[in-house]
Amino acid sequence: MTKSLFRISYVETGDEILWRDFWGGGPIDDRVQAALDAGRLHLTEYIKASSLAEAKSKFRSLFPDFIIMEEGGAGI
Repeated sequence: MTKSLFRISYVETGDEILWRDFWGGGPIDDRVQAALDAGRLHLTEYIKASSLAEAKSKFRSLFPDFIIMEEGGAGI
């Protein structure tokens, strides 16, 4: 099966709401700004896989302590 490159957007546990506030076009309050300044809302990994499900599985095995942001994943 042909492999494709998939973009996986992720955050540390607890930053999910901040990520959604920022990427959803919500207001940038002090909490969101602090997360942006710390580089916590732009975390992305590119994984070669046969499907998005396989890419997520690979990501989870490599980075078990992070949360995949489903809204930010895509095939490249």
